[in-house]
Amino acid sequence: MRPESDAAATGHNATALVVEGIGARVRVDVTGPGAREFAERMHGLWSRCVPQDGPDAPGAAVLDAVAVALTGEDDVWELLERTTQRITLALLNQRQEGRALLFHAGGVSHPITGRSAVYVARSFTGKTRLTLELAQHFGYLSDESIAIAEDFSIVPYPKPLSVRDPHGGPRRELGPDALGLRTLPARPHLTHLLLLDRRDGHDGPPEVDVLDVFDAVALLGPQTSWLSSLTAGLHRLDVLLQHTGGALKVTYREASTLLPLVTDLLGDPDRADPDAHASEPRVQFVAPTDTLTRDGDALLLYDDHVVRLGPLGTAIIAECRRPIGIRALAERLTARLGAPDDRDAHAATLAAVEQLVADGVLGWVGP
Repeated sequence: MRPESDAAATGHNATALVVEGIGARVRVDVTGPGAREFAERMHGLWSRCVPQDGPDAPGAAVLDAVAVALTGEDDVWELLERTTQRITLALLNQRQEGRALLFHAGGVSHPITGRSAVYVARSFTGKTRLTLELAQHFGYLSDESIAIAEDFSIVPYPKPLSVRDPHGGPRRELGPDALGLRTLPARPHLTHLLLLDRRDGHDGPPEVDVLDVFDAVALLGPQTSWLSSLTAGLHRLDVLLQHTGGALKVTYREASTLLPLVTDLLGDPDRADPDAHASEPRVQFVAPTDTLTRDGDALLLYDDHVVRLGPLGTAIIAECRRPIGIRALAERLTARLGAPDDRDAHAATLAAVEQLVADGVLGWVGP
């Protein structure tokens, strides 16, 4: 939708467009000399964030506005970057009373299955550079802010990226289409959470460590917007960490070295997950409110009961962080624990899964 149809325009010196991201919308009002041309340029940069239903569609209320006043002597690149920052802040402010976890993060999705890796880091520590590398292969979620709903679905924010000039010139706002970044699948969902630790002195491939829950929450907290406004915000982070199997701390230097790691986590971006189209029903782990582990056993606390798991049960839930079919699960358990002595691996796996479903630890999610 072109800028002139996004809002009523009053001539070449005033126009507006609507931008959508992380589940919120803002109107950008542009005034001054060259307003129409500037808005057209913004429209190209923000093409993946312009709502298709229009600003007057039902449920499409715009709750905030960003004013851009042109003087005719503006540094366009600086103004575009500053406008992007203001749009992001306005969108985040609208989500202050929401229910999503809002991470200062970048992220990419498998373009077929929707499996997504979200990488959290402080500003100016390499998220954009990493996103430029990864999103040539995977779907581009954002390089700045990502909203994760309670069901672990992701509300994307495929904004323009501020790219450094390799020759020392000003940073430039470039749209994902111009940069050749891949588009997203219909339903991106979180499967892996990474905490980036970029170090100039690091040599070789990335080092990956699974963080303790307390360490992960301590690092995630400062990079989570409005965490204190969420009901049981720390609990929400804990549930998310359980869903992903824990946060991964990734120490690296060059962005290109993370592509093999992300491909291993999400799968080949040009091939579908072999489990995704299986005809048999699949199961997935149902996150408890608390977990206690000792020597390979686990206690899982749900709303009205506690479930104790032995080594087989803990192995099963480790493999069921995402939906998986029974046959694929049986193969993974056999590789992990060896074949059962008394019966077929598929039958043994199905019996164990049915008991865990009855206990509320697993849930059927269909084919």
